[in-house]
Amino acid sequence: MILGMVCARAGSQGLPGKNMLELGGMTLLERAVAKCILSDHVDVVSVSTDLDTAWLQEQIALDPIKPIIWQGRPAHLAGPRVSKWPVWQFMVTNAESVFEPVDFCIDVDVSRPLTTFVDVDDTLRAYMRSESPAMLAVSRAKKNPFYDTFLLNGGGLLRRARVPRGKLTARQDAPPAYEYGGLFAVDRSALFAVDDMWELEIDGNEIERSHTFDIDDNLDWRVVQAIHREGVCA
Repeated sequence: MILGMVCARAGSQGLPGKNMLELGGMTLLERAVAKCILSDHVDVVSVSTDLDTAWLQEQIALDPIKPIIWQGRPAHLAGPRVSKWPVWQFMVTNAESVFEPVDFCIDVDVSRPLTTFVDVDDTLRAYMRSESPAMLAVSRAKKNPFYDTFLLNGGGLLRRARVPRGKLTARQDAPPAYEYGGLFAVDRSALFAVDDMWELEIDGNEIERSHTFDIDDNLDWRVVQAIHREGVCA
């Protein structure tokens, strides 16, 4: 069984109420759930949230295309400092208590609303072709740590985040860098074998950069709205 996972906390520090903002007549939470429902590969959808989703549950129940598990957040998995990893483990365990065992799962990030169900399926197919236990959807990064991102050294002065071998005269000469695209597929056994994703060998599936814009603050939200109005994404 392939489990599609959607995690949505009520609290957002950068943009309050972010997960319930509307884009194209749908909240960001609805859009993430819809991607799982429309996927050709996802069998069951699991939603973990502390938001009031009674309205959405009633709406989807009118046309139950796929089984959906609605889960609250126990206290030890709530709050901004809790990573998604133990939440995913909790979601898989709960799904298996109702349905058959999970083979692998994919997390669909609510804060990247411009990814599409096609991106979900492309990433899942790439994952199934890969020998790695985990797969990230990625896009080519606009900023490169070898060239135009910086850290402070011990004296409070700037240095490049990564020091390249040799001299770089243009960003295009730097090794390629990638940004997280909002989709993460992982094998069930690997999910429970480690405590952090970076303990795994992770493969990447490159998707369209305009689909991967992350909403952290109001400026990000305005950019996403503009991209959506241009019809670049569904």
